Amino acid sequence: NKKFYIPNNAVLVVAGDIDIDQTKKWVEKYYANIPKGTPITHQKFEEAPITQTIKAKYEDPNIQLPMIVAAYRTPAMTTREARVLDLVSSILSDGKSSRMYKRIVDEEKKAMQIGAFNYSEEDYGVYFVYGIPMPGFTPQDVLAAADEEIVKLQTELISDRELEKLKNQMESTYVNANASVEGIADNLSTYYLLYGDTNLINTEIN
Repeated sequence: NKKFYIPNNAVLVVAGDIDIDQTKKWVEKYYANIPKGTPITHQKFEEAPITQTIKAKYEDPNIQLPMIVAAYRTPAMTTREARVLDLVSSILSDGKSSRMYKRIVDEEKKAMQIGAFNYSEEDYGVYFVYGIPMPGFTPQDVLAAADEEIVKLQTELISDRELEKLKNQMESTYVNANASVEGIADNLSTYYLLYGDTNLINTEIN
């Protein structure tokens, strides 16, 4: 806390219908006496490529059902690829009409739960695919079915209907994220700190 929770490593966002002069007085009153702290050097981490599958197993005596999780290292959150993976997640597993859920859970009944999502971070991220098999099927059966859907997405264009649904989801997410003063403040700080561009709040939807 003493090293990182300091003014020169923080972002303060004031949003809403405000009086600029009064706001500056409040900032001065509540924050000016906090010591600046030792300058922080932000490091960039370069990881060696992962060239082979790493397998691990964990057992909890309180859990009765098996689950399989496949995780893949992904590029930084500021890259085009990270944004593409967010869209991929929506197609694969966002809602009961998504590809993985509709096929693997509803139609084939191989899993009681299936999901895929992108978890972006500043240097690298992680893409997760997970599933809980139904009785009579193994975790490997679920992962194989999930992999088939991923290959299909890699090799075939999505339909016009899926594209329109995807656009609607993205627009809805964008509007909801900026529908409150708190949401606007949160997005401004994220775009400033992690993307280096506060104007993304106006252009993100594009």
